[in-house]
Amino acid sequence: MMPGARLQTGRTLLASSAASGVRNMRWTTIACTALVAACANSPPVDNPSAPGSFNAPVDERREARALEEAETDCARQGKHAVAQRDQGETLYHCEGGK
Repeated sequence: MMPGARLQTGRTLLASSAASGVRNMRWTTIACTALVAACANSPPVDNPSAPGSFNAPVDERREARALEEAETDCARQGKHAVAQRDQGETLYHCEGGK
């Protein structure tokens, strides 16, 4: 082998590994950009304790069901149900009589 041939081969290997590194960096950049874009556009996690999150339809149905149950229990006793708010909770009790 000629010494010049080995030098040429070394340059070719160096050039191809540099080009390979650039291609890998390009794909890594594209993949990271896609990941960040996907995360930024994803829907928020359902966190009921987060400030400002209030699921009104579910809470309204829950309170309506609780009032119905209270009215049924009070009707058995011959009374009517009364709702009272205390520290953010709705409490039901029976009042009056027939």
